[in-house]
Amino acid sequence: GEAEYDFALSRDILVLDNMLPVESYFSKGVLVDLYPYDALMANNLAYAIYENPDSLQRAEDLVLLSLDIDPDQYNTWDTYACVLYNKGEYLKAKDAIDKALELMKDEDSSASFYLHAGDIYFKLGKKSEALKFWRKALQISTEDDDVSAIRKRISTQRLP
Repeated sequence: GEAEYDFALSRDILVLDNMLPVESYFSKGVLVDLYPYDALMANNLAYAIYENPDSLQRAEDLVLLSLDIDPDQYNTWDTYACVLYNKGEYLKAKDAIDKALELMKDEDSSASFYLHAGDIYFKLGKKSEALKFWRKALQISTEDDDVSAIRKRISTQRLP
């Protein structure tokens, strides 16, 4: 509905304007204020901003809001894992990605989930598990995925 449209529009602004306008839009909480009980909106906003260190706390707040509303969304658990990973909380990130993979159905699987899982497991020193996840990511990857980044992780057994 309207929430998805606003998010899609905000993603376009994010890409076109190098995060400046959309960051101010997010920081004011405009979209979340308009859709306070929309778990998908909160998760999508968190995922859109979690890589920006200045927005990491806001991303965590949003993903926790999303989990409070709907704790059974595998994609929200994946976002939470990404947030925790960027905070350096790798054990908690592992728990979150494991929950995402547990909730995810085969038809919903995405290379990015397995890539995230591999990265988290790698950071925890679990290299053989990380390789399995990265290989799974490569196996189900599409043209939208960064296949070269996945292959590089597998061949070098290192993170970028």
